[in-house]
Amino acid sequence: MLEGVKVLSFTHYLQGPSAAQALADLGADVVKVESCRGAYERGWSGCNTYKNGVSVFYLMANRNQRGVALDLKSDEGRETIYRLVRDKGYDVILENFRPGVMDKLGLGYEELKKLNPGVIYCSCTGYGSSGPKVRKPGQDLLIQGMSGLAALAGPGDHPPMPTGTALVDQHGAILAALGITAAVYDRDKTGKGHRIEASLLGSALDLQIEPIGYYLNGGTLTPRADTGLSTRIHQSPYGIYKTADKYITLSLTSFENLEQAFTPGALEGFSAKDQMDNRIEFDKVVCRELLKRTTNEW
Repeated sequence: MLEGVKVLSFTHYLQGPSAAQALADLGADVVKVESCRGAYERGWSGCNTYKNGVSVFYLMANRNQRGVALDLKSDEGRETIYRLVRDKGYDVILENFRPGVMDKLGLGYEELKKLNPGVIYCSCTGYGSSGPKVRKPGQDLLIQGMSGLAALAGPGDHPPMPTGTALVDQHGAILAALGITAAVYDRDKTGKGHRIEASLLGSALDLQIEPIGYYLNGGTLTPRADTGLSTRIHQSPYGIYKTADKYITLSLTSFENLEQAFTPGALEGFSAKDQMDNRIEFDKVVCRELLKRTTNEW
């Protein structure tokens, strides 16, 4: 799909490299621009996992890309980038430095736009290009905490629980790649370049489209439950529940099916309406019933 699109990727960690990888997987010619010391992710990997001496963290988000090492603080390094943008058709720029760093290097949008008015320039940041946190470091776990995402999961007697994977980084990467792809499509029609911003905070808020959307329109988010409920917005049952020996996942099971499966009279006094309106009390009954049989029996 993106064959013929040439990308310079000034990225590190996960969000930026994953966005570049998505473009490369779609056929773009991506060159990863690293410092002379190499990108951070070459020297770090979760669980200290290295394959043939290479960081698996690096391998996860940098496939289908070529690399070049440049001293971007030097005149020679900057001029190399200028030539690639001006003369060699590398007119899609992807970067995830802190806001202002690329400008100080002479590689910001306004500077590169002078060389190629059709340049597409995407900045991946923690909090966007303005605002009170613009200079603060942005990182997946930090964003899960400050965006409220972590406050949606986990039992009520437990501190807020972030997810066990870097979903904000990964979702932010795809949003960035989507923005770039849309800009390329538009440029093919209009000839105009674009400035694109993709922030981790924006990614985290987009992931919360349901709870935030309900809350801002009069919906009430119930407290985090100590039962099996995994969200603060869905009807019971909706989560992972303990059985007599293991666990089982239930999602939006109808009142009629529960009534048929449970002990006769277990749901007496409840109706289908209570699955949402009285969801925590209803879920307590679900928990008690599921403990009566093994997972295989259920």
